[in-house]
Amino acid sequence: MPPGAGADTIALKDGTRLEGVIEGELDGVALVKTQYGALNINRKDIVSVTKPEPPAAPAEPAAPAEPAAPAEPAAAEPPAESTGTAEPPPLPDLPPAAPSYTFKTVTLSTSAFEKIYYENETPLATELYDARGELMGVRGAIKDATYKEFYENGNVKTEKTMLNSKLSGTLRAYYPDGTPQSEASYLDGQLNGGVRVYGPTGKPLLEQNFRAGVPNGYFREFDAAGGMKSELFYVDGHIAEKPPAADVKPRAVTETPDSGVTGISRRLARGERITFHLNGKYVAKLNLDKDLNIIAREGKLPDGAVRIYDKAGAVDKELVFGKNELVLMKTYAAGGVLSAEYYYVDGKAVKK
Repeated sequence: MPPGAGADTIALKDGTRLEGVIEGELDGVALVKTQYGALNINRKDIVSVTKPEPPAAPAEPAAPAEPAAPAEPAAAEPPAESTGTAEPPPLPDLPPAAPSYTFKTVTLSTSAFEKIYYENETPLATELYDARGELMGVRGAIKDATYKEFYENGNVKTEKTMLNSKLSGTLRAYYPDGTPQSEASYLDGQLNGGVRVYGPTGKPLLEQNFRAGVPNGYFREFDAAGGMKSELFYVDGHIAEKPPAADVKPRAVTETPDSGVTGISRRLARGERITFHLNGKYVAKLNLDKDLNIIAREGKLPDGAVRIYDKAGAVDKELVFGKNELVLMKTYAAGGVLSAEYYYVDGKAVKK
């Protein structure tokens, strides 16, 4: 019997429920066939197997109702006496609360786990992964939004933005006490930009740079005190000679927090136009001349950094906003190397 409609419901000790069929058992391990593929699950972890309910018999058609007798006309009520005071107008309805987007990681067995996505606690979609973290299948539709996963103590464990069912923007992870654990930049589901890993005290442990999923730029490792232990430089996935120190301005390990906004640049005859989107929705626009001065803008942007990528997937610009104003811009050359920094005064770009 194919999995899906008509499949058994298999309950596990950790509360997970699977839809599938147990096709066999060997040495205490059950082979479960699901719509994603076959899973090996320890028989001791299976609490129950529930067969699907048979379809209900169609209901008998109801007998036609007898026509009702005409109602007697109601006597007119005399008009109420005026008290001289008007009823207060009804209060306006409160605006609907913004939807809450969350996800949960559930371990199915030693060979598989899944991520379940929710909107206001209603399941939207499920991703199934193998033990190596390779995506095996998706059921449902993941909405464009920023999702959070929580520890049992209520603190945020992970937060990430999904666009077109793929990671885009910054993926952040935290220790149970709320201390940052790691951050990684993604574009269209691939590592694209910096990766940072921190120890429980907040000291950096690792710093890496990628372009379209391939190592590009510096890979650094730090000791417990934050001192650098090793440093390698990659070009298109291969270890290469480090650029001359005078030409390299690597990003600081501690960067401006990402705002969660994505930006798309379009070249114009006299400069460029950058449009900004948050959770897949347009929020603002910025027009720059050839000297990067602001010539027009509209909309509102949250505080933080927004990265603009070129067609090859490399970081082209990084814009930092504060109080809805552009306060800093960084431009990059090939390989993620910082080429220039500008700060803004009354919309004018001033090079550092």
